Amino acid sequence: DVNLSDDLGLTALHFAAMKGQKSLVALLIAKGADINARDNNEQSPYDWAAVKGRKETADQLIRAGYKGK
Repeated sequence: DVNLSDDLGLTALHFAAMKGQKSLVALLIAKGADINARDNNEQSPYDWAAVKGRKETADQLIRAGYKGK
């Protein structure tokens, strides 16, 4: 399941976004990853990309349909 999360509520998309791995972000989205998923602190993959300074990845998530809180 592409949307499985760990004990902190982080999904594979959260990790890919925080690391700025754009090709992996694209693959996960294509496989049905929830771009609006929230971790246990209500942070989305977009939020993590932004916090980590991954502007291109954050923009990629917006283009893919991320709507924000």
